[in-house]
Amino acid sequence: MIIGRNMLEAANGLIGNLLAKHMEEIDKAYLKADDTFSVDIKLKFKPAGDEISMEAGIEFITDKVKDSIKGQMSENQMDLFAEKQAKQKAHAEAEEQKELPPATPELGSGKVIDVDFEKEEGAANDK
Repeated sequence: MIIGRNMLEAANGLIGNLLAKHMEEIDKAYLKADDTFSVDIKLKFKPAGDEISMEAGIEFITDKVKDSIKGQMSENQMDLFAEKQAKQKAHAEAEEQKELPPATPELGSGKVIDVDFEKEEGAANDK
């Protein structure tokens, strides 16, 4: 198996088909480009029994994305929640040792507060 004139002409046809297929996209991308616009074309040859398989590929950038993000910190910077976590841990340890009631009621504790919002009859009419 050799790569001769006929093989190269067939490869040229594959590349031409890709360029024609993407002509409008290439034109739009070229018009958007700031300076030089590049179209990368790849051609692969691979043995396939008694023949040679060819694959042509095309690659170009249609949109340019430019972004920036900044940040600043120090390795010596304290964890933002370290002080709060330390206080919670100390309180929990004190509760265990002294059997203090929890600092805040927990959901599902079974405690129900009954509040009566009804006004006495005639209280509104006393004014």
